[in-house]
Amino acid sequence: LGVMAVVNKRDGQNFNPRDMSLLESLSDQAAVTVDIVKLYDQLAKQHRLEKELEVAREFQQMLLPKQCPQVNGIEIAAFSEPALEVGGDYFDFLWIDEEHLGIVIGDVSGKGIPGALVMAMVRSILRAECRNSLSPADVLRRVNEYIRKDTKANVFITMTYAVLDIKSRLVRFARAGHEPLITCNETGSEPSLFTPEGIALGLVGEEIFNITVDSEITLANGDMVVL
Repeated sequence: LGVMAVVNKRDGQNFNPRDMSLLESLSDQAAVTVDIVKLYDQLAKQHRLEKELEVAREFQQMLLPKQCPQVNGIEIAAFSEPALEVGGDYFDFLWIDEEHLGIVIGDVSGKGIPGALVMAMVRSILRAECRNSLSPADVLRRVNEYIRKDTKANVFITMTYAVLDIKSRLVRFARAGHEPLITCNETGSEPSLFTPEGIALGLVGEEIFNITVDSEITLANGDMVVL
């Protein structure tokens, strides 16, 4: 913490054990005071950081849907709870046109503010590209090229993007390295897991990413789809 130096007693005598004891007490008190000041400074910085993280959390929550879309004959529900104040988890609903609803769930590598920033970027890109195609795999290919150009090499995003045809109840989806899509029905049979080919966004170029393909499921009454 520091150095305390003493020289030349006023009476000209040598220092004795009592002087040493007094010096140790004074230095201990000084060290405690320095520790308290450092701790106070750390707490102040931590408080500022917590306030900044709280603001970042509020902004990130603004980017997630406030409510689920109302679709006649279909119930839609969603939930998200970040492990930290902010993170890279992402879901969204995208109206492509009056008859097609885009549904996406994603997870950015890493947590905290870096993951949240990448998530915001991915959200913007996907919202811009989803209206150009009803093929989820085609949209993910375009998003992948943007991600590779605009992020570091160690940043990647897993994602499942689906397009729901409101009239036909057809769900067309593509999986970019994300968890399986799960379906179950009212009969009580075992759930089905769908894992079509697909690589996480931001890892490889178009020539390899093209293995990402569309899959289709037609919903019947009582069917459930889980992302």
